[in-house]
Amino acid sequence: MAIITLTTDFGHKDHFVGAIKGTIYNELEDAKIVDISHAISPFNIQECAYILKNSYKAFPKGTIHIVGVDAECTAENQHLAVYV
Repeated sequence: MAIITLTTDFGHKDHFVGAIKGTIYNELEDAKIVDISHAISPFNIQECAYILKNSYKAFPKGTIHIVGVDAECTAENQHLAVYV
């Protein structure tokens, strides 16, 4: 069973967190989703890096960490996947 963490600047006021979780469950029904934070200050990559640095090591090897901070894909702002 996959563990997937979410760290975003989406907040909790609208549909974005629910929509991303629904999309994940459509692909992986038995996934375990852990919300690290959705309260990162908007577009604050440094704040997100601090939170991730202090949380990701607590998860088992193979955990998938999804980060959505300043996440709109543009020519200047490409999405990135990293395998460690």
